[in-house]
Amino acid sequence: MDVQFIHDPHQNMAFSQPLWEDCDLVLDPGAIFSPQSYWEEKATDVGWRKPDWWKDVSERGRKVVLRNPNLALRAIVNADAGRSFGMLKFAVGSLHLVNLLSQFDFLILIGVGPVYGKLAGVPFIAIPLGQDITWLPFQDDVEGRLQKSAYAQARRILVYDWRYIDSLRTLNLSNRWTYFPFPIDAEKYANRDSRDKNEALDCLRARVSDKFVFFMPSAQEFDLKGTDKALRAFLKLSHERDDVVLVSPSWGQDHARARQIVKESNGENSVIFLPYVVSRPLLNKFYRASNVVVDQFVLGSYGFSVLEAMACERAVIGHIDSNRYRPYLRQLPPNLQAHTEHEIYDKMRWAVENPDALMTIARESRKWVTDQHSLASVQMLQEAICEEA
Repeated sequence: MDVQFIHDPHQNMAFSQPLWEDCDLVLDPGAIFSPQSYWEEKATDVGWRKPDWWKDVSERGRKVVLRNPNLALRAIVNADAGRSFGMLKFAVGSLHLVNLLSQFDFLILIGVGPVYGKLAGVPFIAIPLGQDITWLPFQDDVEGRLQKSAYAQARRILVYDWRYIDSLRTLNLSNRWTYFPFPIDAEKYANRDSRDKNEALDCLRARVSDKFVFFMPSAQEFDLKGTDKALRAFLKLSHERDDVVLVSPSWGQDHARARQIVKESNGENSVIFLPYVVSRPLLNKFYRASNVVVDQFVLGSYGFSVLEAMACERAVIGHIDSNRYRPYLRQLPPNLQAHTEHEIYDKMRWAVENPDALMTIARESRKWVTDQHSLASVQMLQEAICEEA
């Protein structure tokens, strides 16, 4: 299909930068949110180039007003700017992006993108990612009201998390969504040779040698991720055996409390907090370098870390509410289900004691991703475009 990619110039988080998907990068946690000039400089440093299908947002909104006043007026009308000065200000301030979007026949808008599609007046499909559906449209401010009304105008909303479906029901948009298992390029995550383990864990060599490695990629967020439960469960296991190690990031709003939990339990020798944030290619190497991946234990839904770890042929310990997914998935994920601290400990201990069964689950995990979240999802998206465009 003749398509192009537009990167939202307002997205300053590391994980929203395309070079983060392609390059081996490590980053100080303090630089996770950085201006676009930082990411442009980083791309130059590592030699990353934008692909041919990339289209930049370059024109300033003020020039758009002067050159295309009709577009500016349309955006103001579409924003219902007569309701408040804030709406008017947002619409005018978004014209640099709205102008570019208005040049297309059809849009696939991710995250907060539906707001700009609404202002551009171009038909679109929306794909929520998280708080853009569970939190933002319920806020009584400019962006919240625009996001809510934009979802109501979407030709179709493609959702892959049961929580998003609940949000759409609350917004009285139950007839607007289609279940969409988010596509994962399974070949990108195919198992590699032992060099991945050497490259990923080289700096940790002395501390992980001949150890069973648990890798918990989530930021230290106790209320959102339940990483405190996983830490305590692992520390209990580490006091019973000396052949296990947990590797986890050191960033997140509860990183200081996480370190305190480990210190109070005298677990510094068995828990390794990475001093940096790793990009997607390096993250995949950490998945493959581990024996088991440890996910979140609060929400009851799964995100990209589960899909990527399973695509790397790794078993995942995490809390997935099967009953909420059962109506939408042909097959439920083969995760090692755990919700409470005691359940996490039990699954961790089982994983160490049953290596053959663990490998069977790992192989089933990769097969599940390729069956449920791969080519069929891409075809579904193509069909949705053809149907709605």
